[in-house]
Amino acid sequence: MPAASNLRDHLMAYIGLPIGSTLPQADHYALMAAGNAALYELLGTGERRQERRAELVREPETVTLGAVTANSKAITFSGYASYMKGCTIKIGGGGHGGYNRLVAPSGSVALESPYTGTTGTNVSATVYFDCITLDATYDNVILPVMLDDTHALQLVPNLNELTNMRAQRSALPTPATGLPQYALMEDSLSDNATPSTRFLFDSLPLQRHVLSFLASIKPPQIASWSDATPFFLPGQRDSLVLYPVARYHLRGYQNFKGNIDVAEKDYALAMQHWAAFRTKGPQPGVLDIHG
Repeated sequence: MPAASNLRDHLMAYIGLPIGSTLPQADHYALMAAGNAALYELLGTGERRQERRAELVREPETVTLGAVTANSKAITFSGYASYMKGCTIKIGGGGHGGYNRLVAPSGSVALESPYTGTTGTNVSATVYFDCITLDATYDNVILPVMLDDTHALQLVPNLNELTNMRAQRSALPTPATGLPQYALMEDSLSDNATPSTRFLFDSLPLQRHVLSFLASIKPPQIASWSDATPFFLPGQRDSLVLYPVARYHLRGYQNFKGNIDVAEKDYALAMQHWAAFRTKGPQPGVLDIHG
């Protein structure tokens, strides 16, 4: 049986319900909350779910804007792709007002700032991939952040600091081009109001690179008892570790029928086992994506 329904059936006994009976809504939410609290406690730090991840930094792409309008953020851009979100776009020759950024706050692509150039149609433009949006499953990123496995990016704490780094490399508003040296990791709502986290570079890359790092993946959370995941914990330790930790989180529920002292002792033993199972060396520096 899948891990979620196994956990549900195990916890039902501790609220006095036989397996196979219909869960009242309050019991349903209590059991799911206990299971998810246990999963977050066991896997929420990401130490068991660290994976090497890589994102493509594309070379500049020449595009055509169907229409741009003076003093407006609106554009017509049939060639827009989701990987362009947040990226710098140079409109025309990049003269006055020619550099801008692509956003899609309501699902349709637009400019971040009003275009101060001349209204036109079929305008040539260049998209520079100085913004990389991270996968939503990442919980945090662990240093170093590398380009092509050879160049470590220096991360800055805020947009003002990134702007200062940009100003040192080029006379703003014309951005510097070439290999990025600094980056800002920030949260953004610039794409259809969907929360995301992105890297912004201090320069416009002129060639393709691979951005790589170690990421802690968000812990699994149960959204439905029909979840088909066979096991939630590494080493198939659900019954040995997850179940007693979930019982511990359930012990405060008004319908809990188990012995609270036993639940707390079982929890302590489970956490001892979990700590022994995930023996590890010193941890590297961690950057919390969500601040």
